[in-house]
Amino acid sequence: MGKDDRTPADPAELAQALALAEARLAEQARRLEALELLQRTPLDALAEATHLVDGELRVIAISKSFEEWGARLGIDIAPTAALGRPLAELFPFLPAEVFAQYRQVLDTGRPLQTLELTQLGEREIATRTRKLPVKGPGGQDWVLTIVTDVTGQQGAEEAVRSSELRYRQLFEATTDAILVADAGTHRLLDCNLAAERLLGRSRAEILAMRADELHPPEVLEHTMRRFGNYARGMLDSGLDSELVTRTGGRVPVSINAGRVQLGDRFCVIGIFRDNTERRRAEEERGRLLEQLQQSMKMEAIGRLAGGVAHDFNNLLTSIAGNLELALLDLDPADSVARSLTESRRACESAAELTRRLLAFSRKQVIAPRPLDLGELVAHLQPMLARLLGEDIRLLVVQGSALAPVKVDPGQFEQILANLAINARDAMPDGGTLRIETANLAVDAATCARHPGLRPGPHVRLAVSDTGQGMSEEVQAHLFEPFFTTKPMGRGTGLGLASIYGAVHQAGGAIEVESAPGQGATFRLLLPVTAEPAERLAPESLGRLPLPGGRETVLVVEDEASVRALALEILGRLGYRVLSAQDGQEALRLAGQSEEPIDLLVTDVVMPGMNGRELAERLQRLHPETRVLYTSGYSEEVIAHRGVVEEQLNFLSKPYTPRSLADKLREVLAAPVHTDIHGGG
Repeated sequence: MGKDDRTPADPAELAQALALAEARLAEQARRLEALELLQRTPLDALAEATHLVDGELRVIAISKSFEEWGARLGIDIAPTAALGRPLAELFPFLPAEVFAQYRQVLDTGRPLQTLELTQLGEREIATRTRKLPVKGPGGQDWVLTIVTDVTGQQGAEEAVRSSELRYRQLFEATTDAILVADAGTHRLLDCNLAAERLLGRSRAEILAMRADELHPPEVLEHTMRRFGNYARGMLDSGLDSELVTRTGGRVPVSINAGRVQLGDRFCVIGIFRDNTERRRAEEERGRLLEQLQQSMKMEAIGRLAGGVAHDFNNLLTSIAGNLELALLDLDPADSVARSLTESRRACESAAELTRRLLAFSRKQVIAPRPLDLGELVAHLQPMLARLLGEDIRLLVVQGSALAPVKVDPGQFEQILANLAINARDAMPDGGTLRIETANLAVDAATCARHPGLRPGPHVRLAVSDTGQGMSEEVQAHLFEPFFTTKPMGRGTGLGLASIYGAVHQAGGAIEVESAPGQGATFRLLLPVTAEPAERLAPESLGRLPLPGGRETVLVVEDEASVRALALEILGRLGYRVLSAQDGQEALRLAGQSEEPIDLLVTDVVMPGMNGRELAERLQRLHPETRVLYTSGYSEEVIAHRGVVEEQLNFLSKPYTPRSLADKLREVLAAPVHTDIHGGG
């Protein structure tokens, strides 16, 4: 015999080939078992479309009727092509939940019946499917599926089932939570996906609960009383309530509910809408309404305060002016002069009070200039130190390269002085007052808290103390006029109100942060201006003699005491003076005057003809006449937020002999301006 020259086989390859052969034999045996089963129970004997799958969802057998049904739908599911293939390959258009149903039958061993709608191209196929667990010859778990095509059937039962399917889809698709409860036992019977999301619970958890377990104690009694109304079939309007989530959180909801009959059982079906956003919007609306009411109240008080201050300024002008004149005629060492000096100081305090009233009412005539806030604070630092005293440390922290803001220097001095005085009173045992300046970009969120504030670059001035602090109740009334926590006689309640008015008059906003025992911080936000900052002029030293002149001055003032004071001052200064109590008398005197009228000094608000009208008519007769307006406050000469028009000369009341004398020389030295516009 010849020698066998074949190479011996690799043991690993032999083992692999043997395993493959065994798998093929097992597959053939499985199919033989299926065929034996089909011989005992032939699927072709069933009129309905039927197929059999194994535990891996591979097709074992398909009935002739299933093949014919598939052909009508345009699907090739011949047994020769389908046997042994996974269901997902044969029916790729089926949703994943259908394959999950097979797994459910295999896992539980219980039959399952479903009504399904399947979109196949432009066709919608309705089927009733029954999935039955069966055992193979070797004890394998199989699923026998019987499919009944109910598409287009007009039978009442199938129509109802199709309708149920559609409504179930709507039930699950709605964004509102839907819960169904037994009207008698309150046991929850059904819910949709939105209810699971709203409550943070699974469907199984929800269906193990009762309706009265969904609500917190505060609303439970009222809500369940309404549930009882629904259960009895009573008509009722919507209900606002709350639900408790799995984590204990609370969700505000509106409930629309009613009674329905499901079979022989009465149920209450409720639709729950999440009201979180609506409640937030209502709270915001309430906050804005409260701000509006507060603003209207402060505006009304401001009008009253402005009117009182206007009349009071006329009185102060006469009193303070005559005191100044009397002091000019007296020896300073005279006891009468000392008494008059004290009276003059009292008038200065009264004038400061009227300035606060006018600042609060936003009718103070101001002259804002573009300034560096840091330079202004440094300029006022010595004055603030004197106000605070030795037991309070003043710390100033200046921001670098501050942008310019447009403010009235005198008004800003009042703001800082008022804040310093309040801080001093809050630190009776001493402490620290910190003043800090910085550039700041105001965002939309900050503007939402302060109506009228606009986003953009601002300068922030923060004034912080280490004092007693304030409660939330005090902070709620802090900027109201005449509100004060100081003892009787220690405060007017106008300091912070005037600050509020001044800051808003400058287009800014003010914030406060405080708590009892933790001091207080006031933050002023002032808008940046595009104009370059002006340098502050040094203060004049000493008192110079009152400047006078020989020009002709026409004084028009309806308040007799103020008119008499002006005549006395101007007469002493050497001017030729004409006087009138109203516009008509002033025009008559001007028409009769043979001398040119060099200057008209007129009050702004007068009966019959205001100061602006008088100036326009007088300058037609005497184009050479210059004009100086005076008033305690005047909306007529305020172009915007209390800003005096640049071409108008204005002297606010109460004025002194020196302020009047200085202003007259300033106006008489300037060119004549006859084109008068705006404000009056």
